[in-house]
Order: sequence, then structure tokens, then C-alpha cells
Amino acid sequence: MNLTAHSFTTKNTGDQYAATEINATNNRLKTTIESLNAYTADDIPEKSSSPANKYFTDARAIAAPLTGLAAPTPQSVAINASDTVIGALKKLFDNISYLFSIKANVTPLTFTSGMGLTFTGDAVAGTTALPIDTNITGSTGNAVVGVTVLVIHNAGTAPTFDSKFKKLTGSGNYVTGQLNYIYCQYINSTTIIYSINQVAV
Repeated sequence: MNLTAHSFTTKNTGDQYAATEINATNNRLKTTIESLNAYTADDIPEKSSSPANKYFTDARAIAAPLTGLAAPTPQSVAINASDTVIGALKKLFDNISYLFSIKANVTPLTFTSGMGLTFTGDAVAGTTALPIDTNITGSTGNAVVGVTVLVIHNAGTAPTFDSKFKKLTGSGNYVTGQLNYIYCQYINSTTIIYSINQVAV
């Protein structure tokens, strides 16, 4: 409504007074509206009484408590764009907890000469006191990509490896009559990379 476009006039004295009051009211209303249009959120104070209505600021967002964040449940779960911040954090902690639980639950490999290496978890095969002294083969059943098995080996002849084992170009050579540390890492069902090293003397 354009308030300035409406002016009430009349020839009768009583009606003229009423019209004057209406015009004055319109002018006051117009002034109020113009004043309100000049306001921004910066001009409006926050409500301090309970329940308090506070403006959303970076500092308050950073300091906001993580109300509703539950303890992690070890599981592999995807984080989606539709998740809330609390929900996404919960899933992130679930995934981290899941990875730690896998590591914690791995049973160390008990490897004896003649057994095939398994790659379900990082492990050491043989000891410095009782090193492995036979050829090396590997099993890919339930193998996990990236798992490494260190074989402590000592024999009169260098061991042979089955076809899945691929020697890295930076590997050293097997030295008979002393401890050889053979690092074997599972890549896929047809590739287990390995390298051979000895302790410097």
C-alpha cells in the first residue's frame, strides 16, 4: 500500500477532523515502516532470558557441545552427504574403532617350516633362535591387502618361492649361513611382493 497516495478530505467539519486523524495515522505508520526497513539483524538484540535465542556465530558453532554423540560401535559404515554432523562423527569413530578392532583381534601367525604363509594379519614367521629353513609358499585365502609377514630365514641354500611371490628390484640377495629377513606383502591373489635383507655387521 502506498500510504502517501491516500489523503482523506471532506467538506463537513466533523468529517474533516476524522480525515485529519486518519492522515496523521497514515503518516506515523509510513514513518514506522521506513524505520523498520532500515534495520538489520545487527540492530536486533539477542534474547537473554530462558529460552534464550542466540545468533549463530562461528565461535558458538566451534564451542557447541557434541550432545547426542554416542560411543563408537566397531563397524565399517559409509558417511553420506545427508548425515548430520553428529551422525557423521559417530560413523567416523565407528570406522576407526573397527580398524583398531581388526588389528587387536589378529592372531599372531605360528609358522613352521613347510607351512604356507597366510596374510590375514601382520605377523612374524620364525625367530632368530628358530629361523625358517624351507622353501616359501603363500596362501591367499582370507588374505587382506597390505598385510605383511616377516620371514626370519636361515638355510644352507636360498629358498624358492611359489609363482605368486614377486621379488622387488631393490631387494638384496639371500645370504646362506646367516639370518635373512624376508618381508612379504600381500597385494592380490596373484601378487605377493617380497624383499630380502640382512642385519649390517
